[in-house]
Amino acid sequence: MSLPSPNPALPSYPAPYFLDNSFVRGDQQRANNGFIWNNLEDLDTRITAIEGSVVKTAIDYGTPLAGVVYIPDERATNFTFNPASPRDYWPAINLSAIDNYQDFVSIAEGGIYPNDWVNYLEGINAKYLPGESGEVESFAVTISGVNITFPNTVSANAMLAAIVEDVRTGGSEVHDRFVEVGGSNYEISTINLSTRVMQTNTSPPSGSQTLYVKPYGTSTPGTCRVFAIKGEAIMAPNDPDGYFIMNLRTRGHFQNHQHASYTIGQSNSISGMSGAIGDTAGVTGPDPGIGGNGALSDGAFTGTPQGTYSTNFRSAYGDPLVRKITHGPAYTLIPYMWCGG
Repeated sequence: MSLPSPNPALPSYPAPYFLDNSFVRGDQQRANNGFIWNNLEDLDTRITAIEGSVVKTAIDYGTPLAGVVYIPDERATNFTFNPASPRDYWPAINLSAIDNYQDFVSIAEGGIYPNDWVNYLEGINAKYLPGESGEVESFAVTISGVNITFPNTVSANAMLAAIVEDVRTGGSEVHDRFVEVGGSNYEISTINLSTRVMQTNTSPPSGSQTLYVKPYGTSTPGTCRVFAIKGEAIMAPNDPDGYFIMNLRTRGHFQNHQHASYTIGQSNSISGMSGAIGDTAGVTGPDPGIGGNGALSDGAFTGTPQGTYSTNFRSAYGDPLVRKITHGPAYTLIPYMWCGG
C-alpha cells in the first residue's frame, strides 16, 4: 500500500521503505487526505550527529561549571569537539600553568572561551562565612574620591586581610583585584588595614555605597581574570578565625607560639634537688628535667631567666608566618562530593 501524494513532483514511499535507510524528518503536512513529506535525510548521518551531540553535552555537563578536577598529566585545552575523537575534547584550563593571572575573553566579546563560563566567574562575589547564618557578601562602605572606608566589623576586617594575604601569596600588586560599586568594577590600588581604607585607581560613586569583592572580575565586560594556583592545597571556607575567604589564596603559616631563652649558671638551682647545676648544664635529661653533671629530672627551674620571650626569629627566608592554626599554602573553595543520580 502506498501513501497518496497530492503533489506529483514529490515521490510517494511505500510503507516497507520506511524501515530502510531513508529517514523522514519532522514537517508533515496533511493535504487532500494525504501527507507531503519534506526534508529527507540519511538516517545514519542523522544518528551520528545526534550521538555526537549527546556525547558532547554529557562531557560539558559531567562536571559542574568551573568545577576543579585533578588529572595525572598535562592536557592541551581544546574547545573543538570532534565526534570521532571525543577524548581530545578538553574544555578546561591549567591553573598551575598561568603566570600570576590570565584574562579570558568570552565568545560573545570576540574571544574563544565559553560565554556561560566567563559570565559565571564574572558574577561571583567573595563571601565571608558562605552558606552560614553569618554570611556576608556585600559591604556598606563610605566613598570619597578614590578612598573607600570599610566598617569596623569582623567580616570587613577579615575580607580586607584576606585580599592583602592573597596579594602576598601571588607576589603581585594589589591592583590585580577589583571591587564592584554601583554596577561597575574598580581596580584596587592600595589597602590600609589599620585605617580600613581601600583606594581604587578611579573614583567610584561617592557617599554611602554597597561594595562587592570580585575575585574573577575585570574592568571589561565579558572578560574574567583567573589567578594561578601553584603549590596551594584546596581549603574549605568558614574556619572560626575567618582566614579562608572564598576564591582567594593564602600563604602557608605555622601555629603561633613562643620560645624562652635562659642562661643557667652555677647560682641557679632545681627545686626538689640537692646541689647546683654546673657549667655543663644543657645536656638533655628525662623530660621535663635538665641534665648537668648528671641527669636531673622532675624538678622546677627557679633561677633568673637570662633573656626574654620572643617571636621575631628570622631565617634566610624572612620572618616566619604564624596563625592560630598550622596550614600550608591554600586556595579556598567549597568542597562538593558528587554522589550521582
